Amino acid sequence: MCHGDSSSMGASCSADEAMILIRRTLLLGALLVASPVRAEDPPAVTTAPTTPDFAAHVQAGDRARAQGRWTEAVLAYVEALKLKDDPAVYGRLGLVLARLGENRRAANMLVRAVEDQAVLTPAERAEVSKAWEIVRARVCRLTITVNQMGADLFVDDVLVDEASPGGIVLFVDPGEHVVTARLKGFHEASANVVAEKAGVATAALELRPLEPPAAPSPSVPPSSSASGSQGMATDVPKAERPEAAMPKPTATPRPWRIVVGAGPAVLWGLAPSPVVGPSVSVSVRWEVVSVGGSARAMWSLPVGRDGTAIAAVAYNGTAHGCGHWGLLFACALFQVAAVEFGPRTAAVRDHSIGVVAVPALGLSGGLEVPQGSRIQARLRGELSSALRRPGAEVGDRSAWESAGFVGGVTIEGVAAF
Repeated sequence: MCHGDSSSMGASCSADEAMILIRRTLLLGALLVASPVRAEDPPAVTTAPTTPDFAAHVQAGDRARAQGRWTEAVLAYVEALKLKDDPAVYGRLGLVLARLGENRRAANMLVRAVEDQAVLTPAERAEVSKAWEIVRARVCRLTITVNQMGADLFVDDVLVDEASPGGIVLFVDPGEHVVTARLKGFHEASANVVAEKAGVATAALELRPLEPPAAPSPSVPPSSSASGSQGMATDVPKAERPEAAMPKPTATPRPWRIVVGAGPAVLWGLAPSPVVGPSVSVSVRWEVVSVGGSARAMWSLPVGRDGTAIAAVAYNGTAHGCGHWGLLFACALFQVAAVEFGPRTAAVRDHSIGVVAVPALGLSGGLEVPQGSRIQARLRGELSSALRRPGAEVGDRSAWESAGFVGGVTIEGVAAF
């Protein structure tokens, strides 16, 4: 890990362990800002011995990730990477960032695992490869080249790395970006780049000296970690500018979110035929627990027997408490439906003089698939036991009576705030 421009970093290959730890910490901060990759370097894995703390942090991150505590998982993996560069941990961190919709940061983490898949288990290799294909389609690969080694490189005024032979490669969000190179004794050089989803962009910067040099300056040797073809960057940002390399402070996130959803629903057991209509829901969610409710207005098609057609209108309200594990969730629910039966081809009356209230207790569960940092697609199935069985009669004859169970399926688009 000992390399870089000695005139700018003020560090030699004889740096002690304290300086190495400082550099690793600064590097991790830079990775979370932009995570550059060298255009010519292979993936580098630190050979420093693993400490017990490293394994403990990785295990803590794995537990938090399995339980859907994404913030805790990110913090645990970051602490582990401060102690040791490990492609497998970069891959797991990338998976969590992808789950949070942080596509740019996820791409810069996942690429380290993708380019050194030999250290991954077959299951990890498949999961990382799938996530990489998804996030790569949402970001742009940016290659930056500079005619002077050792220059500070900035993307949108954020320091990302130092220029080296062959340039650096990093992933950026789609849109317009300003790439800048700065080096003492040279004019600043900038270029505007338009990044497209799944695209490739290049910024070639030329630094011009403030005045003609008196003598040719000695070239700076390349990084000691450079070998082979394209790979990962392991250079550390300049020690005298840690505040530029580290992520900008952000506000502490709330421990809870408000989640709203809407979509179509269908229920069985409230009328002779399924009732169909719109559903809206709102809930408050913490890491793995949520509470909330939903409301539905639903209509059935007229069906019956012996020439009698019966239609129904149902208004359904549900309260639920749920547990969440990754993409899956399960809930306990209480719902009340007000069902109004109406005649179509004969006089119909029901057991409750036009409207029957149907309370029910049951369970629901399903799957939530992320579509972005705040948007999800949710599929929910439910089954309840009705505490009162609705039915309808024509004259003295029963035209229909519920079996006592209410089942349903709801498809929702969900947004978190």
